[in-house]
Amino acid sequence: MTLVRIGIITPTYNRPEFLVRLHQSLVRTGQGVDWIHFVVDDGSDISYRNALERCASASRRVRYKRIVNSGPLVARNRAIEMAFSENCTHLCFIDDDDLVINSCLQILHDRLVDFSDNQWFIFGSEMKNSDCRGWTKIPMKMHWFKDIALGQGVVGDQLHVLSTNFIGNTRFSTIGRNQREWTFFMKLSEKDDSILVMPEVVMLKDYQVHGLTYEAKGKKISSPDSIYNNIERAYCYWKKTPCNFQLIVNLVKQFGAFPVRFIIYFLSR
Repeated sequence: MTLVRIGIITPTYNRPEFLVRLHQSLVRTGQGVDWIHFVVDDGSDISYRNALERCASASRRVRYKRIVNSGPLVARNRAIEMAFSENCTHLCFIDDDDLVINSCLQILHDRLVDFSDNQWFIFGSEMKNSDCRGWTKIPMKMHWFKDIALGQGVVGDQLHVLSTNFIGNTRFSTIGRNQREWTFFMKLSEKDDSILVMPEVVMLKDYQVHGLTYEAKGKKISSPDSIYNNIERAYCYWKKTPCNFQLIVNLVKQFGAFPVRFIIYFLSR
């Protein structure tokens, strides 16, 4: 039988109560499953001591590390190293304001065992107070660039589960602070572009106004980081399929909007 140890990667910033809520949902869905929750605190101004004590009372499966505020990409990379040091076979990425539902970890474990020849999985998620209509009814193969990056198959933030052997030395880009998760998946797709999309919906997205990527230290406004990210993504996507008319138009738009966005950024400071 295939042995599976699932590592859950969670960067956090100033949201200890949400972290406790997430960890407790993991405990509820992970009975009988080998899993570890790797939490990297991105230099929060709020103490996590009480939250960690509450997590520890729920299970002994949380590993915590505090770093100097560097953004969620660096935090995820630190958590990946922690997971590798504890011999996890698979990793998934869940933000601190999300929840897992519907026996999530048990489902992940069973599917990883049943489809052990695959290295990259996607499971469904739904927004709080909504549903996940249109999700696949059976396991099906998709490709990252055509079906995920270009939004022709899977749209929105879903749960990616990856084998650690497949991840290898690949890490999140540390150029800039936010919105560059796509570079990590693009680098992985250069190894193998195929993804097994599973029918189960296992995560509830509950976006918060305040937290890791919205506070002043990492906000998603029109900043030099986000401006550069938009241009780089448009260029990289176009480079993969230079004859794609839609990608050509998008690239031209991004370069055309470049000076306007910079003016808006400096005026808003």
